[in-house]
Amino acid sequence: SSWGWGRRRRRSRKRGEGTIAPLTFCSSRQPLKLKIAVDLMGWQGIMNVTRESIAGRVLGVKKTESRKAYHDLLDTMADFDIAYLGPGRAVFLEDDIAEGHRMATHLLRTGLEFFVEQTPARPQLRRFVTPDRKMMGDNPDALYYFAPLNLSMTSGKGYILQGSRAAEVYFSVTLYGSDSQAGYAERVISEVNSEQLQLTDSGEFIIHLTPKEPVSRHQACNGNHWLL
Repeated sequence: SSWGWGRRRRRSRKRGEGTIAPLTFCSSRQPLKLKIAVDLMGWQGIMNVTRESIAGRVLGVKKTESRKAYHDLLDTMADFDIAYLGPGRAVFLEDDIAEGHRMATHLLRTGLEFFVEQTPARPQLRRFVTPDRKMMGDNPDALYYFAPLNLSMTSGKGYILQGSRAAEVYFSVTLYGSDSQAGYAERVISEVNSEQLQLTDSGEFIIHLTPKEPVSRHQACNGNHWLL
C-alpha cells in the first residue's frame, strides 16, 4: 500500500473549543494510481485527459471523423436489417432472420478485413471466403485471395507480386477495376493464368502491376509478367 496524508480536527471536552491535531498518515491507493498515471502519461498528459473529460461533460462527446464513420456504419447495418430482413424480401421466419443477420456479419467482417485492417500502400493477399465467413458464391474447389490496390498510394511505382507454383491444377491473377470507391469491382482490367504463366529458372513467377511496362520481352519469357 502507499501512504497519504490527512488532517483532522480534535475537539476538546469543552463546547466551542478545539485544537488542530498534528498531520497524520493514512493508507490509501489513490496516490499509487496517480503515480502510475504520471509515469505513463506525464503531468501534461493528465492535464490533457482532465481537460477533455471536463469538455466532454460540458459540450458532449467529441466529434471526430472516425466517430462519424462508426455511426454511419451502425446506421447502415440498421438499414440492412430493415430493407433485407422483412416480408418485402419474403423473410419472416425467425430462423431466416437470424441467418440474415449472420450473413450481414460475414459481409461486415469481409469489409473490415479487406479495407480497414489493411491499406493499399502495403496490401496483403487475404482469403476471400473462409470456412466460417461466406459471401457471394462459395466454390469449394477454389481458393480466392484478395488485396486492395491503389496506384496513387505507391508514388507511381506500382506493385510486384512474386511467388511459386504448388500442386494446384489452375492458377490465375486478375486485376479488377472500379469506377467508384463503393461497391464491388467487376470490371476486369487484365489477367494472367497458369497456361500463360512462365516461371523463372528458380521456379518462381514475378508479376508487375505498374502503369508502364518495366521489363523487356526477353525478361517476360523468363518468369516476368506485366499486368496493366
